[in-house]
Amino acid sequence: MWLRERQAVSEPSRRPKRTYSGLGGGHWIAEKIERGKQIRLEDGSLWKISVRHRLRTMLWETSQQITVAENDDLLYPYRLINQNTGDVVEAELVSD
Repeated sequence: MWLRERQAVSEPSRRPKRTYSGLGGGHWIAEKIERGKQIRLEDGSLWKISVRHRLRTMLWETSQQITVAENDDLLYPYRLINQNTGDVVEAELVSD
């Protein structure tokens, strides 16, 4: 009989949260990538959109006004709020 060594179960690894210094309004969509999978704002910041919110961002258009706010979700620690449509989506900062 073969015995397997038990490995310690560790807490899932968490990526460190990228800090975004441009919280608040005054942003606009510069580019919609892969049908809304990612959004680039006018300041060059790139955002990965939560899978459950991509249907919303598929309909977003460049130049729409965006507010960036913090979110309580560990995987998607920010919210992008489209001021033109009222849509709120969860997002992760990929690069700033």
